[in-house]
Amino acid sequence: MAHPGREITAGVPALKTVAVIASVFVNRGFTLRSPGTTDSAVLTFGSPIKQWFALMLPVELLPATRTWGHDITVHISTVEQSWEGCTVRVDASGAIGDRPFAMFSDTLSAAIAQVQLFGKVDVGELTDRTR
Repeated sequence: MAHPGREITAGVPALKTVAVIASVFVNRGFTLRSPGTTDSAVLTFGSPIKQWFALMLPVELLPATRTWGHDITVHISTVEQSWEGCTVRVDASGAIGDRPFAMFSDTLSAAIAQVQLFGKVDVGELTDRTR
């Protein structure tokens, strides 16, 4: 079942969501190669994930924008979802030059520990990626 996109732009829930998604890229070593480029990944969560996950399109990386003054956007779309797990496609784009995305890990690391939005989902369970 398709769900309409929803933009998360402010508040604690947005920060928690940002922490989860950004940690995916930090932990997987993604970089945005040059301004305006897009890096993509297909990620598989090894445990069931809450149904409303599919509603979170797009997610704007607010801490990164505030801290570094660059516009970085992450778009998430559900690829496949079942009781066994959830596979999602992640596209990140922004005008950050060739700096590694991991530069944002310090900004987000404290928030990652407080994430309750996704229940027990652990970014360590991600098993697949492209690019």
